[in-house]
Amino acid sequence: MEKLYDEAKDLQGELVEMRRTLHRSPEIGLSLPKTTALVKEKLERLGLRA
Repeated sequence: MEKLYDEAKDLQGELVEMRRTLHRSPEIGLSLPKTTALVKEKLERLGLRA
């Protein structure tokens, strides 16, 4: 459990920056192209398919 906590803590800075980026240009409605693109990019960087 401690390893998981350490890994999450290591990601904290990147997650905060991602949240701030999304909040700087909010999208309204069900179409979220900027949010979708950012999340897709992050997932692909981790080797996951979006």
